[in-house]
Amino acid sequence: MFLIHGIRRIKLRGELLPGTCDHCGTEGSVQLLVVQPYVHLFWIPFFPLPKRARTECLACKHEVKHSRLGPMHIGLFDALKGEKRTPLWTWIGAGVIAFVLPWFITQLNRNSADQNALLLHPQVGDIWTIKLSDKRHTLHRVEEVRADSIFVRACDRVAVGGFMAQVKLSTDSTVRFDGDRTAHARADLADYDRGPLRSIERPSAKAR
Repeated sequence: MFLIHGIRRIKLRGELLPGTCDHCGTEGSVQLLVVQPYVHLFWIPFFPLPKRARTECLACKHEVKHSRLGPMHIGLFDALKGEKRTPLWTWIGAGVIAFVLPWFITQLNRNSADQNALLLHPQVGDIWTIKLSDKRHTLHRVEEVRADSIFVRACDRVAVGGFMAQVKLSTDSTVRFDGDRTAHARADLADYDRGPLRSIERPSAKAR
C-alpha cells in the first residue's frame, strides 16, 4: 500500500530583528520565526513535534535553520515559543486513533465471541468459510447436527483472492452446495476453528 506521509510546518509567529540581512544587506528585514512541525498521513495531521526556530529575510527570502542559529536567536526563540500554543488540530489523527482503536478492539472481541458461540452451538444452515490454501477459500453448509458430530457439505465454487473475493462468494445466491459431505467431531471443532475455518454465518440470524 502506498502511503503519503511526512512532516509539514506552520508559522506560529514572527518577530523582526534589529540589524541587516547577512545575505542581501537589507536593513530591518530579518524576522525570527517560531515554527510548529507536525507529522501527517495523507495530509491529515497526526501529532505535533517540538517547536523550532528559523530566521527569514522578508526581502530576499534567505533562511537560516534552527541548527545554525546562535545563542541570541535561540534565547529569543525560547522566550517567544511559549506565547503561542500548539494548535489542537495538529492532534487530529492521534485523537481519531485514540477514539477508534478501543471501539475496534471491542468489535473484534465481540465478533470473536459471536463466532465461538456459533461454533459451539451449530445449526443446520450455518455457512462456514473454509481456507483451502493461500488466497483460496470455499464454503461449507451444515446439513446435520448430532450429539457428537456435525455434517457439512461443500459448495461448487472456490474463491481465489483476498477478503473481497470471499465476500463475493459468500453473497453469491447462485452457489450450490452439492459437493462432498464430510463429518466433524464436536470435540475437534475448537482445533478446526484455529485451522481452516475462517468464519461462520447464520443466515437465519442475519434475517432477523
